[in-house]
Amino acid sequence: VAKGEKMTVEHVIDWNVFDKDELTVRVEAPDGGVEVPAEVVLKADVDLKLKYELTGGAKPGTYTVRVTPAVGSPVEVKVTVK
Repeated sequence: VAKGEKMTVEHVIDWNVFDKDELTVRVEAPDGGVEVPAEVVLKADVDLKLKYELTGGAKPGTYTVRVTPAVGSPVEVKVTVK
């Protein structure tokens, strides 16, 4: 992703592993690398995928975005800012 460029990231959600109708997901990225929302709330009857916007930061490099659901294991996504 280029500096300042925005893109939408999607993750498939398997609702069968959750026992509630709502799922809160924390999204974390290193300062200056990329910008992401701090939290995304999904509803089982509406959201089949986790979607969030990512913006390339000012410093070029490869960064790790950590996506942590309230239930289940975290996922790490590598993002390269050019």
